[in-house]
Amino acid sequence: MRRVRAPFLPVLLLLIALVAAVPIVTNNPSIREELFLMFMLVTLASSINIIMGYTGYVSFGHIVFFGIGGYIAFWLMQTFGTHFLVAAVAGAVPAALIAVLIGIPILRLRGAYFALATIGINEAMKAFVTNFEPFGPMSPTMVPSSASNEVASTATRPPKRTVTSRTDRIIECTPAGPGSGSAASRRGRP
Repeated sequence: MRRVRAPFLPVLLLLIALVAAVPIVTNNPSIREELFLMFMLVTLASSINIIMGYTGYVSFGHIVFFGIGGYIAFWLMQTFGTHFLVAAVAGAVPAALIAVLIGIPILRLRGAYFALATIGINEAMKAFVTNFEPFGPMSPTMVPSSASNEVASTATRPPKRTVTSRTDRIIECTPAGPGSGSAASRRGRP
């Protein structure tokens, strides 16, 4: 009789299969998106655990390769109408190749030099993607519009309001004592 080395593995695989079947059974896009986000974040946490937990490197650049794959996959889906699974694989291959090319020299560094190099990779990739024409200029307030190919601003500015702090209101309500001047002069205004 063969002994199972990881007795929890079949239970874990069954649990993952059940969770993956929930959006199919319920046909609920919201649940599907939430589960997708959850599994994506678990994958990212596992990747940072490998580089920081097992090797002891402090990495600020591992997310760059995730971003490269995501940008390429989204670009393929948006531009060519590629299916998600094909686009995900097509985005993962160049991301892995770039990770290997950058990782070989960077992983030879130790300590603060490695951390600084990964910050440099982060900033270089940010500058590249921001200025690379097929991806276009991206900022948190600019997203592609679904109605047309124009870029629409999603930032709606609320009307300008004057915000006063609780301290300002207390000072304004405090009566001025003898020789102390007005509340406005205590705040530095004439």
